Amino acid sequence: MDSLLAAKLARWWLLFYFGVLGFGVIGLLLVRYFSGHLRVPWGTWGVMFMIVAFSLVNVFAFVGVAVRAPWAVSAVIVACSFGIARHLLFGLYKGQFNEAEVAPTIFFIVALMLLLAPTVRTELRTKVRPA
Repeated sequence: MDSLLAAKLARWWLLFYFGVLGFGVIGLLLVRYFSGHLRVPWGTWGVMFMIVAFSLVNVFAFVGVAVRAPWAVSAVIVACSFGIARHLLFGLYKGQFNEAEVAPTIFFIVALMLLLAPTVRTELRTKVRPA
């Protein structure tokens, strides 16, 4: 496979993944809130804040990758690192790891490994650089 094609596929995969984890989760929360079905017990508002904050970090990474901002690689690294930390902390909190928590962590690790390829890093950055 051509390395440029692989870099474009990696970029589209990152866009899809961050779009689902960012806009998808925020959209679901808004639908639940406006339909009146979102009932959060008093002690779990911190967890809801963490879910919204994590989604906003993913939206930030999505926007960086979509517009090919110079900070896109940094945004992807931050989002993936937060994702790995969130999944590991959730597994430690529950006291067990099962396939449901391991699969997203593997996806984040794959995304970080994709960033090691120089063609993927170049594809995420701006096409036209100032002289």
